[in-house]
Amino acid sequence: MHNQEINMVSMDEREAALELESENLSVLDHVHRWRDAAWPTYKEGSLFESAVLEAMEELQVTREMAVTVALGAMATSCQGLVDIIQPTGNRVNASLMLLTIAESGERKTTVEKQFFNSLRKLQKEALTEYEEQRPLYEADYEAWGHKNSAIVSLLKQTVKKDGEVAVVEKMYVDHQRSQPIEPPYLKFIYEDSTPQALIEMMHSHSRNACLLSSEANSIFNGRVFGELNLINSLWDGGEVIVDRVSKEGFHLYDARLTLCLMTQSNVIERFLNKRGEEARGMGFLARFLVVKPPAKAGYRNYKNLSDLPHLDAFNVRAQSLMRDSWRCEQRRAERKEIRFSATAAEFWRQCGQKIEAEMRENGVYEYYKDHGSKLLDNISRVAAVIQYFEGKSSDIEKDTLSFAYNICMRYSKHFLTHLAGDPEVVKGANLLVYHLIKLAISAETDKRKNYLRSPIYFDFNGKSYTSGYSCKFDKTDIKRDGPNQLRESAIFYRVIDFLKKLGHVEIDNSHGSYIRYIFSQVVPLEGNPYATVRHESYVHTPELKNGHEYTVKSLPLFDDFIIIKGENIRGINNKSDIRIMPYEK
Repeated sequence: MHNQEINMVSMDEREAALELESENLSVLDHVHRWRDAAWPTYKEGSLFESAVLEAMEELQVTREMAVTVALGAMATSCQGLVDIIQPTGNRVNASLMLLTIAESGERKTTVEKQFFNSLRKLQKEALTEYEEQRPLYEADYEAWGHKNSAIVSLLKQTVKKDGEVAVVEKMYVDHQRSQPIEPPYLKFIYEDSTPQALIEMMHSHSRNACLLSSEANSIFNGRVFGELNLINSLWDGGEVIVDRVSKEGFHLYDARLTLCLMTQSNVIERFLNKRGEEARGMGFLARFLVVKPPAKAGYRNYKNLSDLPHLDAFNVRAQSLMRDSWRCEQRRAERKEIRFSATAAEFWRQCGQKIEAEMRENGVYEYYKDHGSKLLDNISRVAAVIQYFEGKSSDIEKDTLSFAYNICMRYSKHFLTHLAGDPEVVKGANLLVYHLIKLAISAETDKRKNYLRSPIYFDFNGKSYTSGYSCKFDKTDIKRDGPNQLRESAIFYRVIDFLKKLGHVEIDNSHGSYIRYIFSQVVPLEGNPYATVRHESYVHTPELKNGHEYTVKSLPLFDDFIIIKGENIRGINNKSDIRIMPYEK
């Protein structure tokens, strides 16, 4: 082939150079077009950013993992101290649900130990103190019990003899008030527990807790998530009432629970296959900030571990806040209310409007409204946690909120890719496309079928490309021998409409009132997929682009298409253009 001008139908390089944190970017920009870009950074010199950078350098882990585990430690230490008052007046708490999906060898445990080091030490100290005080309490309680039995016996005798009951009753009441109190135990980290046990322990010890695990296999495979509604209530800050037959029930209120979990992808896949539909339906998964960092194992430079002054400073702050939280809880002091500055409040509203708009038809969250509806709360929580952890008692500042927005958009992309699962219409589109491609290939050798356009294959710049298959079909074809899931009219027409928006299906108007469709692997340059050649300057752009809003895996990504301008391409007119896709021989 002659030298030809090649125009990539993908993100313009000049656009890619734009500042990622620009508040003018849309949700679509943040969630999809910059899906592989580096994560945003927080303020230079801050406790948060310094500790993250040190973990990346010294522990040789990804920024995504370091940021996520750091936020888990920060939320754990802050959640008992603050509540967030959103610009609408709505009150939300500072708890977070964080999930890191990483394979073995990615140093999940190492990162968790470093960021939760002082919090684990604090709990260990509290346990030691509790164990020292427990024998004294048990001895006092035993003595109190003996005296209580004697008073009860005296009261019974007095009643029988018609004696001075009032005097003994007062003695009994005074004794009840002197019952020894079990020493408090600051237990707030749980690694493997059933929901019922977790709630009971939070009621007995601290109402501010963290479910923490760097290897959460047993959690996702076990009974911890056996009652997902209880976890939802705790994340929301709602009340949990436990009624029991065998022993006294209890009422857990004003509690706070952060989840900081790390596990492998196969564990998540098993959980989603087993309970994914239930977890999505009740909004459990929608509350998570999830990330699947790129693999780091095999690309590290081994060196001696240096001092970690920034992680040490981070841990000092985390432990100090946790001690404050424990003191406030014992005094039943009210939490500090964190509000938004005027400029931050306006930006918060803009973020909310952007997210809300993406829950409409063709929006990023059209099929993920559960996730979209929780995003603004998560943005508020992340901003408040960072603001308070950094020692700022002022309102949430705009730059902190902007960082929280940007990073939550990154989490959102990972949620859609690795946790949400495909919506029904995307699953149906995959099934239909697989079937149509198979149909087109079989028609290539069947001369009786005339509804096929065979693909063109050629090499360009050392790579192989093709114009793809096209074929005609109607609903009867699918109902007769298509996928069973698509034989119902409702889902069939939803899938057809979805593929039309992606540009891969058009209505064939050549049969009058009889409706047939034209499928094409390649998005055509004009409305008719059989006419991939165009002479105008107009380039057909579909409503939705595969790989942007949604991804149909059986179709090529829109950004992988190229348009070739040239002459003598397998008989195509020399002034025409054709959109093609990569092809593996």
